[in-house]
Amino acid sequence: MNAPGAGGHAEFWVDGSTLHYRITVRHLTGPAIMAHIHAPAGRHHNAGIAQWLCGTAASPGPPGTPTCRSTTDGLLVEGAAPAAMELLGHLDAGQAYVNVHTAAHPGGEVRGQILRLGRG
Repeated sequence: MNAPGAGGHAEFWVDGSTLHYRITVRHLTGPAIMAHIHAPAGRHHNAGIAQWLCGTAASPGPPGTPTCRSTTDGLLVEGAAPAAMELLGHLDAGQAYVNVHTAAHPGGEVRGQILRLGRG
């Protein structure tokens, strides 16, 4: 699934029921066409979309979804969105992953499991 050399970093934090996020990417084969959180799923398992992080004109996501920046290296998106309690539970349990999709890899070019690093 991951393209050779492609990668990224995602940060998430919760304030009440608002999920804040910042996604950076590196060495994508082309600009991202969309990015999501998928849940519930452990490592090496797939799940449906639980939260849109960004979209494009061709794949805009639900109303209010931020637009992915057209970069292959650097900040892809940062934003905040209301998060359902179910999603917050999946994040807390390590049962969610981020997937960044590109035209060359529509099923996902970069994928990473979301791990909880601390409470706060």
